[in-house]
Amino acid sequence: MRRVLMLVLLTVGLSVVLTDSASHRPALACTGPILAPLDTMLSESDFAFYGRIVDVDSLGGNAIVQVDSYLTENVGPEYAGIQQNVHRQVRGYQQNYYSCGIYGVQMRPGDTGIFFANRKPEGVMWVDYVWYTFSDEAATRKAYYLDENGEFSAGVQEYSQAELLSIVEQITQTAPLPPDTSQTEVLPAPILIRTDDNSAYMLPIDMQEPVLLAENVEDVQYDGNTLALFKADGIQVETLYTYEYSSSEFGDAYCITSECFQVAAEGFWTAYQQDSTTIALCYSIYSFCEGTYEIKGTGFNISQSGEFIATWDASAITIHDIGSMSASEKLVTFEYEGQIDASLWSDEGQLFAFTDANGLNIWNRRRALENPQLVVSKSVASNPYPISFSARNTYIGVHDGDERYTLDLLTGTQLPYGNVSPDEHHLAISYTGESDSAIHVCDLYVQCEEQGILYFGVSGSTWTSHNRLLVNGCVAGDDCGLLFYPHIYGPTEIFHETWRSYLSFHDNIPYDEVDVGFPWWEGTSLIYHPIRETIALINNPQTFSIAFGIDDPIHIFQDERYVTIDFSEHIDGDIVSIEWLPSYFYENTFRRYVR
Repeated sequence: MRRVLMLVLLTVGLSVVLTDSASHRPALACTGPILAPLDTMLSESDFAFYGRIVDVDSLGGNAIVQVDSYLTENVGPEYAGIQQNVHRQVRGYQQNYYSCGIYGVQMRPGDTGIFFANRKPEGVMWVDYVWYTFSDEAATRKAYYLDENGEFSAGVQEYSQAELLSIVEQITQTAPLPPDTSQTEVLPAPILIRTDDNSAYMLPIDMQEPVLLAENVEDVQYDGNTLALFKADGIQVETLYTYEYSSSEFGDAYCITSECFQVAAEGFWTAYQQDSTTIALCYSIYSFCEGTYEIKGTGFNISQSGEFIATWDASAITIHDIGSMSASEKLVTFEYEGQIDASLWSDEGQLFAFTDANGLNIWNRRRALENPQLVVSKSVASNPYPISFSARNTYIGVHDGDERYTLDLLTGTQLPYGNVSPDEHHLAISYTGESDSAIHVCDLYVQCEEQGILYFGVSGSTWTSHNRLLVNGCVAGDDCGLLFYPHIYGPTEIFHETWRSYLSFHDNIPYDEVDVGFPWWEGTSLIYHPIRETIALINNPQTFSIAFGIDDPIHIFQDERYVTIDFSEHIDGDIVSIEWLPSYFYENTFRRYVR
């Protein structure tokens, strides 16, 4: 909770609301931590601890701290995820919605410090107040406290780290306590857990007890600060990484299904069909669509980058640039035939694919004024739908009647359907039978003419940011477990026993049950996060395992950087899928996490 302080000295923070000169842009606040009496910071915080900063995000505002000791009776984990920046404020700054001189005080790996924080349901330690970090023993920081009479008599003075720790101990009358070492890691992001009774849970980043988000959930969407849970009677909105956690209902939309309510995962924009001919566009449902714009249209698709939205009426599609959005501004308008049966944006908003009466078309932002290109014509029996683009937009997955394939957009060649590696060098082709599932890896440089390694008994797979394919399955006889392509590490006994899952429990999703647009080849039993090279793997209906530093798998077990969590006492129903929610870190340019 953000509390009003009677005595606040704003020497290291800044709190001011700035409004862009363009009236259509939302007003956002720029904030930083505030300096208050040590007494107040201790009494107003769930935790006070001393530790070493081991990693920071690209802004230096959110960090991982290895805790040496807790300074009050409240003891927490050995590793803490520290947060001071609100995602939508930072993204607003990055997209030029407002100006701000600072995000808050930057942190540096290797510094030690004293932190005052409140734990949020996501498991992050939210910092309201200034922290004291020190690069060496000679460094000092400004601080002040009230004397035994409650008077501000000593004034603001410079203190060393040892002096501050001594003052804190005098105030709390508590000797420093060691951290809880039962969980010696912190997740890069919470994990969304779905169960067979349609309940949705959130595993916090500190891996404490999962939070029940909602029951009877049909679909989930999210951006960096909001989580939208689609239920039969409305949309439940949960906040993420904000000052105060809140849960509320959004039920006044014309349509409350995911088909006509979309959240831009990376852009903090939300669009929904307000009535049969009007689309509402707003910046973040966290504040229930502040700064709403109304656009005429009967359908829409907002890019996940949050930069563009495509809207359409009975005969034409219009692409709007959200970054310069106003009631009259449009980027381009082009006609289509019949009706829009399906549409898809590439992740960064470069390409827009849609299916009309002619077939599958693609509009390219780099050639914005040109008409879309027809890449697959409609046949008598079926109409092709887009499934997903590859990372560099060279390939697109296509669903065409009973057939699925990967289309090379440069040559028009139809390749087997599968998951393209991030560097677009390899294709992981998935096959699902009645009793088994397999993956074949082929070389895209030779149009998959030469087949690579075959994995069988596959229960999950995913590409990493280093272009390695993680496969939970078997290869060459009885070598089963978590395997890597192109480098296969033979499973040692501990590797085998720890990571082999019950293959009969969670096979890849059956072919005929796949919805258009769902990246089924990744499965939902094995998920990967590029921050700290983290994976989570379902073991059975009540447990899953998490490993850190998967780019160096042998040391995972030598350093015991893995954990298996049993949810049987906390979750009703069986786990059917897991998914990463947004991270509290920014960008994907992170240094290797060092223990």
